[in-house]
Amino acid sequence: LSRTTGEDAIAAVRQALFPAADAKDFHRSGAALSPDERTLYAADGGGITVIDLASLSARTWHKEWSFDVLAMSPDGERLYARANDAWNSVMILSTRDGAMLGGVRMPSYPMAVLRVDLR
Repeated sequence: LSRTTGEDAIAAVRQALFPAADAKDFHRSGAALSPDERTLYAADGGGITVIDLASLSARTWHKEWSFDVLAMSPDGERLYARANDAWNSVMILSTRDGAMLGGVRMPSYPMAVLRVDLR
C-alpha cells in the first residue's frame, strides 16, 4: 500500500465511525446563572450570550471568541470562561459589561472550572 492509500483508508474508517464529528463543536457546562437568578450567561461559538431573564432580551459579548466552560464567582461580579481559541487560558470577565479583567494561564488544557472562591 502506498502512503496516500493508507491515509485515505484511515480517513475512511474515521468517517465511518464518526460521520458527523467534523461538524460538531463540543461544549461542556456552557451556561452560568447569576446569584440573583436574573441573568443567564451562555457560551456560544461566537461569544457569550447574556440573557436578561425578566425581559428575555439578549446581547452578546466578545463575538470574536468561541467559549465553553463557564463559572460564576459567588458574588456574581466575575464570569470565568475558557476560550476555545486560547487553549490553556481561563478568561475572567466583568459581569457588569463583559470587560476582560484578566486571565489565568493553566499548565494544560482546562477541562472545567469546578469552583470559584472569594478570597
